[in-house]
Amino acid sequence: MLYKKLKKIILMALLVTTVTIGALSLIKNTYRPPIFNQISSLQQQKVTKHVDYNKVIIDKLQSTCKLQVLDISLNETITVKKGFQNFMLKNNKQIKIKGIGHYILDLDKITKDNIVVNNNTKEITIYSALPSCSVELLENENEYANENGLLIFVDQEITPEESNGINTEIKNRMVKTMQDGEYMGIAKDKANEGLNKLLNGITSEDYKVRIVFVG
Repeated sequence: MLYKKLKKIILMALLVTTVTIGALSLIKNTYRPPIFNQISSLQQQKVTKHVDYNKVIIDKLQSTCKLQVLDISLNETITVKKGFQNFMLKNNKQIKIKGIGHYILDLDKITKDNIVVNNNTKEITIYSALPSCSVELLENENEYANENGLLIFVDQEITPEESNGINTEIKNRMVKTMQDGEYMGIAKDKANEGLNKLLNGITSEDYKVRIVFVG
């Protein structure tokens, strides 16, 4: 009789212990302290946060303002003619002028509307005007040659007004040469390389920059 009561007590104790352990385990698995809920929420926000690459790129371009993409050496020859143009009385002066042509990409003129970011292909397309052309004359390196007739014994003098006109004419010729398809093609390639270097690492992943020149 005593044995049966003892057995019943032991079984009841085991049942109570099993139920208690199960309840504690359930509470442990379902309860999350507030701090963990906050961390989870922040992580989710971090993953879903949208980065406005257009603005980031514009800020970088605006801070750079202008990108010098290419310099080339240029030469032009002009002949200033005076006197009667015959073998006896001509009084001409030939001037060989050297210069440096600069190709500049005006980054401050690019707006958000000129930028397309494709996050699927990891490509940034920037629509831009052609690089602008400017010329720096190396006047101290000018080379002169006289072409005088048999009866002309005095070298021709170039006045300041004539010199200014000559420089303007030479610059116009050099700019036209720079705008030639061959030279401008090289400048476009250099501009593309320069922008890729400038924007390298500006995004969280490696994006390829492509320029489409318009105008």
